[in-house]
Amino acid sequence: MHSDIYVAIVEDEPLVTSGLLGLFSTVAHIQVSLCVPSVEAFLEQSSDKHVDVLLLDIGLKGGMTGIKGIPLIRQRHPDTDIIMLTTFEESEKIFQALCAGATAYLTKRTPFEVIVEAIEQVHAGGSYMSPGIARKVVEYFNPKKKRGD
Repeated sequence: MHSDIYVAIVEDEPLVTSGLLGLFSTVAHIQVSLCVPSVEAFLEQSSDKHVDVLLLDIGLKGGMTGIKGIPLIRQRHPDTDIIMLTTFEESEKIFQALCAGATAYLTKRTPFEVIVEAIEQVHAGGSYMSPGIARKVVEYFNPKKKRGD
């Protein structure tokens, strides 16, 4: 039996938002406490909301990026874990997000069951990265030699 996990979503693509909201409605222990299209809206509307885990996109239209928003979010919500949920898979974006304070990094191609698993792991004090993202992190810290060396 899981205790409730309160999740907020910062996502500006309506199709992604409605998909996540629909899927989360089928998971009894995950409650969506806030869903907004920008970091600015999250900062304005989240002060009275309980947010254990935030799903945050990087490429948000018309406002600051998710990465630029992480320090501001951390300042106001120091106990909230941030999971990046984005289309970006470039090493630079991954490291910028993790260095800014994200706890986990997932691509939007991640199956919904895995997103739920990542939320549970992060809420329990862990971190989560898809195997492909984890490999990019490993390669960054331990660049492999050229083939044939």
